[in-house]
Amino acid sequence: MAEKIGLVKEIIAEVLGEEPKIFKTKNAYFFTRENGVPCQIKIVQQDQTHLLDTEAALYRFISRETSLPAPEILGKGQWGTLSYLIFGTFSGPTLQDNLDSGENEEKVLFSAGQYLGILHSIELHQQGYLKPDLGIRKKQLFAQEEYQKIIRELAEKKIIPGQVLTELMQVNIDFFFQDKSNVLCHGEFIPGNLYAEQTRIKGIVGWERAHAAPPFLDLARFILEIKNLEKNISPGSFYEGYSRVKPLTSIYLEHEEFYKFYALLFSPALDREKGKELLLTLVEAREKWPKTNLEPTP
Repeated sequence: MAEKIGLVKEIIAEVLGEEPKIFKTKNAYFFTRENGVPCQIKIVQQDQTHLLDTEAALYRFISRETSLPAPEILGKGQWGTLSYLIFGTFSGPTLQDNLDSGENEEKVLFSAGQYLGILHSIELHQQGYLKPDLGIRKKQLFAQEEYQKIIRELAEKKIIPGQVLTELMQVNIDFFFQDKSNVLCHGEFIPGNLYAEQTRIKGIVGWERAHAAPPFLDLARFILEIKNLEKNISPGSFYEGYSRVKPLTSIYLEHEEFYKFYALLFSPALDREKGKELLLTLVEAREKWPKTNLEPTP
């Protein structure tokens, strides 16, 4: 770790002409410039340079095309066998901090809903992952085969009860993702990636999983995080804020329990004990899923 921080300091000194104190979170490096601007630096191997290029392009696009605040790009390039991206970020507490404290809960959730509604108002022409030119690398993101694979794995690990395996394997994924209206999805729209300022959201980071798809999993993943995993917080204000910008589709509202189940299958939250408990709760709620779609797909 000390060697990595030394490398980070070298890059910052060369690019910005400063030698700030670096602090590391779980998987990111932050520092504050001499002018007080909080910043972040990301470093990847050169074969992953496209991820940094895409993130930088997204920040520029959001700043140019929406009313949302976006980080300023301060430096981007190669360093030996590595690629780096330096950008200004947001100071202060995250939404997770805000929810933990219980301050201005409803108002800041309303703001988070508006923020996501603005992102989801950006329509894209097909489903897939974003490229550095903000074109789309076409890919079917919600596939029957992938869903069945993870269901089998969770049953083998005894996380999903064996007696419901056959029923879950027969869920028709195409039914739930029949909506073809693809929008800009963040992919990790969770309280820890959102920065809050009193009653409003002032920015978001963590764009590594940005993609074009129907909006359901961004919505469901956020609700999972705020309502079920830590505290029993009502999502009403969040949905109200979202609906002020973009209507919630009837298929999402009718099958919210399934989308939460699907989102949890692919979430790191499943590694936590509360996540496993929640998965069982959502499996039990399968009574709310449409029976006509608990059938083998052709």
